[in-house]
Parts: sequence; C-alpha cells; structure tokens
Amino acid sequence: MVHPRRICRYVLCISCVIGLSVILRNAHMYLYESCRHEDYTTNLPNDVVRPEVRQSSALEPNYDQTVRSPDSHMQLNKLYAKRRKTMLDACAGRDFDPAFRGNSSQNSIKDHFIVDRKHRIIYCAMEKVGSTFWRRLWQILAGLRSAHNPYDIPAGNALGGGQETFKNVFFDEIHTMISTYRSFIFTRHPFSRLFSGYVDKLFSPNPVFWKSLGTYIVSNFREGKKTGDNICGYDVTFREFVKYIIHSKLHNEHRDGHFLPMHDHCRPCQVTYDIIGRMETIVDDTVYIVKSLGFDVIANTLNKTMRASSVSDTIKDQVDILFRYKNKVCISFYIAQKLMWRKFQIRGVISKHSKFPFTREQAGNITEPEYVVAVTNAVSDIRDQAHAEQYRQEAYAEAFSSVDREDMTKLAQILQVDCEIFGYDCSLTSLYHKLEKSQNPISFNCEWISIPIQIPKLTEKTCLKWFPDTWSLIQLLTYGKQGLLEAKVCSYTQML
Repeated sequence: MVHPRRICRYVLCISCVIGLSVILRNAHMYLYESCRHEDYTTNLPNDVVRPEVRQSSALEPNYDQTVRSPDSHMQLNKLYAKRRKTMLDACAGRDFDPAFRGNSSQNSIKDHFIVDRKHRIIYCAMEKVGSTFWRRLWQILAGLRSAHNPYDIPAGNALGGGQETFKNVFFDEIHTMISTYRSFIFTRHPFSRLFSGYVDKLFSPNPVFWKSLGTYIVSNFREGKKTGDNICGYDVTFREFVKYIIHSKLHNEHRDGHFLPMHDHCRPCQVTYDIIGRMETIVDDTVYIVKSLGFDVIANTLNKTMRASSVSDTIKDQVDILFRYKNKVCISFYIAQKLMWRKFQIRGVISKHSKFPFTREQAGNITEPEYVVAVTNAVSDIRDQAHAEQYRQEAYAEAFSSVDREDMTKLAQILQVDCEIFGYDCSLTSLYHKLEKSQNPISFNCEWISIPIQIPKLTEKTCLKWFPDTWSLIQLLTYGKQGLLEAKVCSYTQML
C-alpha cells in the first residue's frame, strides 16, 4: 500500500510540472504578442535599394521582373515598411476573426512553413506564388544542396532536400520561432493567382488534375451537360472553374491548395511577416532577401540572370510534364502539344502570333528535346518584355470577361481579405474598366480539333446541342475515326 505522504509528493510534483508548463506557454504568448508588431525591416541591411513601386491594379496579372535602378536605402525600407503596415492595419483587431483565419487545418498550415534554424528564418510557401523557385533556392541557402543556382535543381525536386517545416514542431517552439526569427512571404494579385492556377492545372495537359478536379467541376457546374462530358475533365471552362471556386469556399468542400486564398495558407494576421515580397516584383524582392541573409554572390547572380533562367526553366519543366504524361492524357498527343503551346502563349513566353510548328503526323514522332528547341526558338518572336506582358493581360482579360457579373461579385468577396491584407486593388469597377479598355483581345486562329463524344447521327443542329454555350461551332466536318467528332471551334477556354 502506497504511503499517503508519497501520494502527496506525487501530486505536488505533477502540479509543479503543469504550473511550469502554463507559465512557459503564457510567457511565449506574451513574447509573441509583444514582438509580432515590431518592424524588423528597419534593422535589415541597406545594400540593395529600389524605388517605390506602384500598387498593383486589378488587371496587372504578374511577372514585372524588371530590376529597378538603385536609389536609396530609405526608399527600399519604406517600400517594405509600407507593405507590412498595410498588413498590420488590415489585421488590427482581427487576429481571431474567422474571415481572416481561413478554414485550413493546423497540419495543412504547418506544412507551408519552412524553417532554417541556422539562419533563423521562416518562409511560408504558397502555390502559384513562386514557391517552386523559392523552395529550390531555400535548399541552397540552408546548405541542403551543394548547387549554386536554384535552376540547377529540377523543379520536380523542389520539395526535397530535407527542408524542415512546422509539421513536427511543438506549439510552444513555433511561437518562439515566430517571435524571434525573421520571416517572409511572397504574395500575388489574387485574381492573377487564380487565373494562373486554372491555366496550369486545368487548361494545360494535366491528367492528374483533369481526373481529380476536372471531372468533378464538369459534373457539378456544367450547364446542360450530356452523358460522357465528365469522363476526362480536360475541357473545364474558366467560367465553370469560377463557379467551383465559389462553391468550394461557401461549402468548404473539395478544396485544393492551388486555389485557396493566400491568408488561408499562411495566416498573416497571426504571423506578421517581416518582409512581404510580391510575384509582380519577384526579382527585386528575391535579391533583397538573399542579400539580407548574407549571400551576396548568389544575390548578384540572380540579379543578372533570373529572368532568362526563369524562362528556360519554365520551358524545360513544362515540356517534361507534357511528355511524362504522353500516354496518360485522354486526348490525342497532338492536341496535348497544342494545348501546351497555347499555355506558353498565355504566359507570355512566346508570341501569340507564333504558330504551332508541327503537323499532326510530325507531332506523333516528335521527341522531348525537339519540342523544347521549337519553343525556345519561338521565344525570339517576343519583341520585348512589354509585349510579353501585353499577351498575358489579354488572355487574363478574356478569361474574366467570360464570367457573369453575379459570379464575379461573389468571387471578389471571397478574395477581398487577401486584397485588403496585401494591398491589391481588387475592385470590380477597376477590373471592368480595364477590361473595356482591352481593345486587342488575344486572337487565336480557329483550328480543327477532335472531341471525344459519341453521337449516332450527326447533323449541325445535333452537334450544337452537345457543345457548352462558351463554345462557338464554326463548321461541322465529319464524324471521324474512333468515335471522335471533328469540328472547327473558336473559344478562349479551348484555344485548340
């Protein structure tokens, strides 16, 4: 039988442990709350300088990668201080407001935070905001890879290298890191980020997303859908995609990280970042951050080569995906190649006037290196960066023009928190004004395509009923081989 005094000692010890844990937790919380609103940008190095940049408007999709001329360290500090103040003002008193916290689980959020204990820095990575590039660069800065250039690491290895996340870090230690480490994040205009996600995951050849998400969107959000429409999921329109985004937000179901709001990923009202970089100024912001960490050689290299290296890296990575899924796409490989070509045009990598260089017969025998060479040769058709940006904006404008105003209003409400926190102009008035001024929409010639649907007797009237209302049937050709309907169509959403 245990002596009563021994029981008392056990109880006292347990009480002491619990009490000490509570004290430590409260201390961490106090330190976190007292430090999180300090402006760390004033203590960062002043080596890299850049003048103030204009606020991104509702029709400025992405990639202002022009490196700006140095001016003064005061202007540089003001730029980051302004972005941070915008975030702090938007979050003031809203730390625990559900609208500003998002719906992602704690484990999902922890996976986005990458930590380097040696250099005492934290980066929150988000899909469609340069995270593939930054995850590779992080491996070099953290000493996880011996490479000197992030583009020497294949994009498919971006998640490798033994990067440490918050996933296995205890709550108290996370708060200590947040309050004592430097932290940064990259953001992007919410409308632009959404459009980029659509082009990357649903418009271009991507059998994984076509099967998991494309078929779901067609099944649930296509008006007048017919039997067989959702077999493949390759032809999701941007209009249908927006309806899916609205539904997934309102009902918190079938969500995907590539399309979630930025605040839902990285909780800026709980983790008040020291530096906020932007996709629109990714070269400047990357060079500044890398220099502030003491990696001057890498920073100077990126300053000189990042734009050209980014284009080459994009071509190589996307063509690799195209050929990796060569026998897995549910459309002909010829059509898949043309879709990828259109994707490069939409992204401003090649000119919208660059014609697809292969016939159907040639496409059947093309090799991956040959396709890379063809795209690389077409890059020279872009006269300058201004034209590349023009092509991107035209595609962007045409996509959002296809969405009805009621859905645009709902979408704007969903994205409003991100716009407010990160200082983007997302007003529909501004957006529609820009759309109306876009007098030269992206123009793709109509071409023959094959649609995998079964129709026993073909007439033009019957065929029209089988096409979504966003398609415009120009001419019916014939009922082709293997049950394919061949037709000539013009549409932004298809662009085939």
